[in-house]
Amino acid sequence: MRIVMMLLFLLLIGGCSSIAMQSDRSVQRIFWENLHFRRPTLSGADPQAQSTLDGGYLRTTKVSATLDCEPIKSLFKEVDFALLRSCLVQLSKLQSAKEIYFELVRDVMPYLKLKDSKEVPECVRQSMSVLPVPREIVYQTNEGGVLSCYSSRIPLAEEELIGIEAFLFKARLKITLPIAHLPDGDQELTDLLTTWVIAPFYRDGDQQLLGALVPDSACGVCMNRSSISPHVQSVPPMWPQN
Repeated sequence: MRIVMMLLFLLLIGGCSSIAMQSDRSVQRIFWENLHFRRPTLSGADPQAQSTLDGGYLRTTKVSATLDCEPIKSLFKEVDFALLRSCLVQLSKLQSAKEIYFELVRDVMPYLKLKDSKEVPECVRQSMSVLPVPREIVYQTNEGGVLSCYSSRIPLAEEELIGIEAFLFKARLKITLPIAHLPDGDQELTDLLTTWVIAPFYRDGDQQLLGALVPDSACGVCMNRSSISPHVQSVPPMWPQN
């Protein structure tokens, strides 16, 4: 309840921090194809902006037409896919497993920073020293038999001062090299990167997202009409599959 009140407090004083209004369940499996993210360049909307609660989420004049939401593939527009793919192919020839670690930096625009050491291969330093992380992810699931939209967000470091419980979120990512399956094409490479950068959203010690319910109207705006209708006859596969 304390987290819920703090999130509401942030929305009211800091602009559109999140499009969700309450935290109400743990989510294990999500629809992968329409996963969206928010990563605004500012910590919140201009405090002078006119804001009203409408339909269960906060509207302001400072957010985009899609509430600053983008398809997850847009997160990696600065990643050099050719360089990263070349590195993964090179590392597939390793004779023994090697572990690399990233630390989560909970900045306004969060990111995973490579923890450098002499054991880190040079091509890793060149291709993935920094991985962008969403501040918030928006997704759909039909767990529980009802198709619903949720969001999960990473509290910024500055928010700890007012009681956000950041310890719920993982602060480190471990990647074991070589990876089990080399990605075939840009879509599979995007999927691989996505599994890495959403890892911090999973609560430490289990594989569950702390999901806050997003109203259908806000979900549709965020996903720019790519959200799955509750009346659809068949839905795409969920992730993880098992």
